[in-house]
Amino acid sequence: MIDLPGRSDVKYIALYYVATVLYFFLSLNFHIIHVSHLVTYEFIVLVSLFFIFPGLSFFFKSLPIVRKYLLFTSVLLTIFLVVITFFYTVFLIFPALSLISLLAFMANSKDYSIMDHRKLVAFVAIFSVIYALADLIRTGNVPAYVGISFTSIYDNINPIGTPFLFYQGIVIYDRLLLISISGPTFFLFAVLSALLTENYFLIFSFAGREKRNIVSSTASGVVSALSCQCESLSIFFPTVVAFLLTFAIIPLIIESIVFVLLTNILLNYYFNRGIQNKFLEKMWPKEGSTGFMLGSVVILLSVPVMETVGIAFNLQRDLYFFSWINIGMFLEGIFLVIVVNFILKIDASRFTDLFKYAGIPGSIALMFIWYIPYFTSFAYASPQLFSLMSISSILAGMVTGLTYYSLKQVNRRLFYEFVAMMISMFSIIIFYLSIVGGITIWPEFGLEQQVIFSIITWAVSLPFMWFGTNITFSDSVGRRIYGKTGFA
Repeated sequence: MIDLPGRSDVKYIALYYVATVLYFFLSLNFHIIHVSHLVTYEFIVLVSLFFIFPGLSFFFKSLPIVRKYLLFTSVLLTIFLVVITFFYTVFLIFPALSLISLLAFMANSKDYSIMDHRKLVAFVAIFSVIYALADLIRTGNVPAYVGISFTSIYDNINPIGTPFLFYQGIVIYDRLLLISISGPTFFLFAVLSALLTENYFLIFSFAGREKRNIVSSTASGVVSALSCQCESLSIFFPTVVAFLLTFAIIPLIIESIVFVLLTNILLNYYFNRGIQNKFLEKMWPKEGSTGFMLGSVVILLSVPVMETVGIAFNLQRDLYFFSWINIGMFLEGIFLVIVVNFILKIDASRFTDLFKYAGIPGSIALMFIWYIPYFTSFAYASPQLFSLMSISSILAGMVTGLTYYSLKQVNRRLFYEFVAMMISMFSIIIFYLSIVGGITIWPEFGLEQQVIFSIITWAVSLPFMWFGTNITFSDSVGRRIYGKTGFA
């Protein structure tokens, strides 16, 4: 549905379009902007966005949330023009006028509230942080070109090492910055930034009503999007690894967006309306149930068998086996406590403070000490020390399990979220040390194994991290409805 803007808005719309047209016309004619013949089509598409997005946001009101984020994206694009034109004072006035026009339109339109103004700031900030941390906007090593140059991404990196998401991408140089951009990356980052913006405002609203300090792990979605590396792929990895990462990262980004979207749906249609999600509650394992205890026993029996077989074949020299057995033994310790508690009914509540202040740091140290390169090299070379590593991981898991049972019921789901986040963040840290820093943490395993291990672990841990966040929200709603138990 087309809804014409009011008279008071027309002047801002007209000023925006006039200033934007003059900017591109004069910049191209006075050779401030240089466009390589390799990216003429891509440049035309990019410029058209400066006119299409505001047009849709000005005139179409049938989808308010889409309309608002189209305008937010228009503001983001205009800020981009201001940044790259910063050193050209005479021409800077045009993108500055375009930006002022959009902001004035928002300020004077009854369709945009103070909350929308805050969302705009959050959207631009989130997108900028993602783009900067993804190393897609950089300083230094900029060619001494005159003006602002739009060139092919293949001028910046080896085309063989370019991920699919950067196909037909553009690299923009000015006197200070080097910016890489492509259609898929811009779309994915914009969608993810919009979802995260909405999620955070919904979470703050929910936390305010619940009067609880709820820490969300939705930020994992931000970090997931940062896996779009371009330059790093070609510099740090051989062609085969870059090729594998191209196809591994795309599903990871899609997985992240799906989980962020699911969180948005749950917040909008359940938690912020004071409704528990029954499906999530059914997914939370009921301690003592036949199925849960059977699964716990299977894990207790299978992990040691896999470790024994692996050591027999000297698989501790493989990072995937090395790390997943370490994590598996950590889970082994947790499930051992669960089974013992089912039989003996452990009362750890008397030691809550001990486990809280000493148990949690101790369990983290016992498990992750083996990832310190000095200790890794010993466990890598010796099956006996590898077995010692497994024992320490089991102890770490047991301490974690005892900590869980020492907590009050109200805090147990929050503790689960912490444990899930701990493993996920570990894989994220390894990924970025490998991709961005090009650091080989464990020379015994090599950079290729580091990256593939971190991607797989990251992808597997994301659903558990997402579940931890949302089951915590659901639990908070349940306690308001049903009291201390949190469920009917």
